[in-house]
Amino acid sequence: MEIQSQVDLYLLYSPNTTGDYTSVKTWSNLEKSIGVLVPLVDDSWYPETLQDNSPNVSWTMYFYLVGAGYDIQTDLAKIPSGQNQFPPPQSFTLIQNARNTSQSTPDDRRPTEPNATHPETPNEKSSSQLPSWAIALICVFSVLFLAALMAIVWAVKRYREKKRDGFVATATAHDEKLLVPDHIALTTAAAPTGTSSNHSTPTLLQPNLNRADEKLGVLNEANHSSSILSSTDALLIADTFRQFMRKPEWNEDHEK
Repeated sequence: MEIQSQVDLYLLYSPNTTGDYTSVKTWSNLEKSIGVLVPLVDDSWYPETLQDNSPNVSWTMYFYLVGAGYDIQTDLAKIPSGQNQFPPPQSFTLIQNARNTSQSTPDDRRPTEPNATHPETPNEKSSSQLPSWAIALICVFSVLFLAALMAIVWAVKRYREKKRDGFVATATAHDEKLLVPDHIALTTAAAPTGTSSNHSTPTLLQPNLNRADEKLGVLNEANHSSSILSSTDALLIADTFRQFMRKPEWNEDHEK
């Protein structure tokens, strides 16, 4: 017997237990070398068509594999006697589902109204827009910004303090410069008076001049003891000298 390279596959249905088979579907001239068949199950696999909304039905179906072009009824009739040339049909269960029309299909459904959706809260919106790493990055930049701002404020404060200290030192030096010419002027003004009085009354003016020198020396020592004098102190010292030189004691003694 010649070995064929092609086969036919039959989908059979037996309505009773007498061994009668009805061909439902056929796959002809299949290559044996491939060895695999991937069929698609559709309505043509079922013996009958179910009505819509009817319950599911289970069918006992059979696969029968024979040589290409062979009459299956001849070989099926030999199965009871055991003289069949090909293996007997192999049974399996096939479940048929009826189409359900009681529920609307997705195409028939109306679109959901926008107002029916759950409104997104601000927290959910922010959490969905900003990932965790972005929030951490924002926190780091905020801390750095605050640190830089504090550094700028501290630098400005230090600059103002230094500027104020420099202004005070400049004003103090200026007051000392103003005080020195006053001392020189007072000493110069006192010198001619003492000379003229010395010629006229040498015995009486000598003690007075000594007392004036002592007062002047005390004032000079007070001036040198404090290197920093305010403008008010300088004016008081200058005013004291002016009053002293306008009414010297030796003039009063001379008049007596």
